[in-house]
Amino acid sequence: MIKKAFATVVCCSLLLCGCWNSIELNEVIMVMGAGFDKTEQGFELSVEVLKSSGGSTAGESQNEGMVLSIEGQTFFECVRNLIRKSKRRLYFTHTNIWVVSEQLARDNFTDVLDTLRRDQMPRLNSLLLITSESPKDILATSTVTEDLTSVEMAESMEATGFTSQFQPMEIKRVFEMLNGPVPTTYIPIIRTNQSDEEVITEVNGVALIKNNRMVGRLNVSETKGLLYLRGEGGVGAMTTELKQGQKVSIEGRGEKVKIVPTLQGKQLTVNINIDVQGELSEVPNDISVNDNQIREMEQVLMENGKEKMEKSIKKLQELKVDVLDFGNHVHRKYPKQWHVIKDEWDDIFANALVKLDVNCSINHRGLINNTEGGIYDKPQFLPFFFSGD
Repeated sequence: MIKKAFATVVCCSLLLCGCWNSIELNEVIMVMGAGFDKTEQGFELSVEVLKSSGGSTAGESQNEGMVLSIEGQTFFECVRNLIRKSKRRLYFTHTNIWVVSEQLARDNFTDVLDTLRRDQMPRLNSLLLITSESPKDILATSTVTEDLTSVEMAESMEATGFTSQFQPMEIKRVFEMLNGPVPTTYIPIIRTNQSDEEVITEVNGVALIKNNRMVGRLNVSETKGLLYLRGEGGVGAMTTELKQGQKVSIEGRGEKVKIVPTLQGKQLTVNINIDVQGELSEVPNDISVNDNQIREMEQVLMENGKEKMEKSIKKLQELKVDVLDFGNHVHRKYPKQWHVIKDEWDDIFANALVKLDVNCSINHRGLINNTEGGIYDKPQFLPFFFSGD
């Protein structure tokens, strides 16, 4: 009986123990965002750190950010050297954003990020961004909704579901793509923009990464085409001009993409079938929304979307950067042939014949159904539910 009681006390004591490797917040300084740049000495590390000040409770305290920078020969050396300025050890468990300068990305992109995979502290679900400006300036820009620039940039990526102009890229996903059969990936480009009297950040296109280096970029329109081709762009606004000159806007509600490669020797043919669905968001008052008008809108949307995608394909083939996953599809379908052609894949991709079939369908007309007679009725397939309906 005594032994059982002693064992119970020991077990309870173990359960009540605190974390053996816990770190007190007053012993470290939290890094919310970080940036890498290239210098004559090696690298410059810039971090946005969290300063907490104010009242005695969390509700009374206010969070402020400060950007600190230092140079070093390696990233890890920069981290340790920065303690001279931060006065405390840097803690990266809550780092949301990593901004890499274009100069560094074109020279030595993944080597400088080795610590992010090797050390247990950084989060692999944090986001990567590339800028042609100074990462230090990006981290120091004004905010619109948050106290810290890094937090605002990370949260802005959650709005991806309302646009087809960019796609957030986590560190984990970037390295997975670079370790695949075709070592390529794409990363959003961030820049500053003047808005009234404030300078804020905005995403503007993507950087193309191949063999661990940035080799080119796509603008916003080309990025939109890329995302549709990858099955990642079926949301957001689609604006097009009808034959009569009026402009209508469609809200994308999803897409399906099917890629079928055919390899004969070293000649590659790729058939891409894309189905995009959407609903009417804005129509001029002088347009009668009837079945014929809907078919015209769908046709124009299909033509405009196909044009964007073809431009993206042409640009990628010129740069010989396969971020369309053609290589992955060929690798799965022709595993034996892949080992023969993989060293020549850049040229095979650049000379591939791509057949694009795009279909757009407007499945909903909004909350009103404007018929030719000017009568406003609820659509047959209303996505909202009201009592009494």
